[in-house]
Amino acid sequence: MEVAQIIALGENEKIEFKESFSKEVVISLVSFANFHGGTVYVGITNNGKVKGVSINQETVQQYINEMRNSTQPVIVPEVSIEEVAGGKKILIISISEYPIKPVSYKGRYYIRRKNSNHVMSVDEVINSRLQSMNTSWDCYHDPYHGMKDISFEKVTEFINRINAIRGKKIEDDPKTILRKFELIREEKLTLGCFLMFMKDPSIVSTIELGRFQTDTIIKDALTLRTDLFSEVDQVLEFITKHINKRYVFTGSVMREERWDYPLEALRELVVNAIVHRDYSSPVDTVIKIYDNRIEFFNSGGLQGDISVDEIINGKLSSKPRNKLIAAMFKDAGIIEKYGSGIKRVVEEFRKYGLPDPVFKVSPNDFHVTVFTFPENETVNETVNETVKLSKIQKEIIKEIKNNEEITYEELAEKLKKGRATIHRHIQDLIKKGTIKRVGSAKSGYWKINE
Repeated sequence: MEVAQIIALGENEKIEFKESFSKEVVISLVSFANFHGGTVYVGITNNGKVKGVSINQETVQQYINEMRNSTQPVIVPEVSIEEVAGGKKILIISISEYPIKPVSYKGRYYIRRKNSNHVMSVDEVINSRLQSMNTSWDCYHDPYHGMKDISFEKVTEFINRINAIRGKKIEDDPKTILRKFELIREEKLTLGCFLMFMKDPSIVSTIELGRFQTDTIIKDALTLRTDLFSEVDQVLEFITKHINKRYVFTGSVMREERWDYPLEALRELVVNAIVHRDYSSPVDTVIKIYDNRIEFFNSGGLQGDISVDEIINGKLSSKPRNKLIAAMFKDAGIIEKYGSGIKRVVEEFRKYGLPDPVFKVSPNDFHVTVFTFPENETVNETVNETVKLSKIQKEIIKEIKNNEEITYEELAEKLKKGRATIHRHIQDLIKKGTIKRVGSAKSGYWKINE
């Protein structure tokens, strides 16, 4: 791409303009090296005006030496001089993403976010280093616990769990398996091994659960401090204890069991919170259950420079924070596929006819809120058995009452929704037994089951 075109596009996450060479140029290069690479154009102002620089090969070498002397590991960028319209010269300095991260400038670490440079937090520095070594926190030796602190009965249960889904059975003893799975390294316990098979309770794995009537009134509470596998089941048990289950009529002989939330999605959120939590942080996992929502709070944001929207849209997959723990959960059949949990949660809530979960992500924490139907309506009530209708489904019922021959397209236009959304809610209403189609799709009509 020509320099004129680059200037017209302006600064972004991989392009920076600088009027002259200074420490800010080196900081930008360090930020690019810790991100996905980038280029600094020296001799151009922030607003894209070409001023040019007075430069020769000797000056370039001085700049290169300055970059080498002030960075660790030493960066070696590509440097070129280009003459633009009007005979002015600009200096172009490019750097690729560095394989060994993070790179520092005089002891400080920077990373690129959008079109600016930011000082990396301690957690970001640690995680960047671990990722560049293709490892993670849970793979390191546990300095506080040894073999006496883990339960080999729990290891045996883990082996049985794997054997139940594997073709070839594991026949080795528990300690040998821990070595083969690298849960024990150099005859020392790893941090991940302790978390998954701890014998006694530990504050490291603390999860706080509460059933809230209001923000200040707690109806029930539970603190978990056990191994990670057990926590999955115990958290789900607490949640299902405090949400409602109803039976709905679908038109078939059998009634359908329906919870306030899709249980598979809740299970996915619980597993994600446990597997991807930053256990080096003193902040505990917190789960709050209200009348109309559940909130999940976890320490540790998404790994890498990705967004929730990119994961939901299938553009990118999230990376496991704890590679060892994630691998063990996958072997045990608890995780189906790496990096697709968020997307599956959203899909499950949409199929259920519920609002999309709300995700709030920062570099240090991950917060998810899921909702039940915003409004409730009782249909086909028999012996306290109820069906819940969403706001959209209520509006569909209203339109059908006004015009029993209304089409999908007409509903979509009236309710300002996509045809696919209307179709999904119609199918759910049919499944619930709230409405049914009489006659053909072309010449039939809708009937509401009173």
